[in-house]
Amino acid sequence: MNVRTLAFVLLCAPGLAQAYSFAGDWTFNFDATFNAVTILGNSTIPEAGSDLVSVSQTTTDAFTFPFALGPISGSGDFSVSGTTATDVNGGQTTDPFFVDFNGTPLLVRITYPTWNLIGDITGVNNGVVDGFGARAFEITGRPTLIENIIVEAFVGSWVEIGDQSSLQINSWSMVRDAEPVPGPSLMIASGLGIAALLKRKRKN
Repeated sequence: MNVRTLAFVLLCAPGLAQAYSFAGDWTFNFDATFNAVTILGNSTIPEAGSDLVSVSQTTTDAFTFPFALGPISGSGDFSVSGTTATDVNGGQTTDPFFVDFNGTPLLVRITYPTWNLIGDITGVNNGVVDGFGARAFEITGRPTLIENIIVEAFVGSWVEIGDQSSLQINSWSMVRDAEPVPGPSLMIASGLGIAALLKRKRKN
């Protein structure tokens, strides 16, 4: 292998099939809009929040954490491919909860279909390696629309009052709590290490 090829491998290899570590405490942020379409009327309900979540990881290509997006909640079981994290959420019915209807509490529940939550790994601290690889510290989510949500109200029994509601996830993100960012000294040291290796290779 010549010097030029070795340099290319050293510079590019970290980005090829790199594994990341996700386990730890993160802040999950989201901004969404629930569009309720029912026989009782239509309404637009803003949903936003910032929650501390604990992420666990058992393999190089998967991690999980509990999340909630307004009335929709569950366990985010993410699979990782390159720098993309994808969670396929199976459809289910939420626990009943109360909403205000003209000053009167109304017990409702919603059933939503299977939907995907996709994010891009936008922050990696290569200066810290633990668990399965370089420590990921930021994920930027992609907008998602969940359609055909069924709404039921309890009036002696559960009665469907609409099946065309939707949840528009405008944005979401995850940021690892208290993550040190590699400073200039670390980057300089890495550069000097590569330069020294190339120099030795020339002498050989």
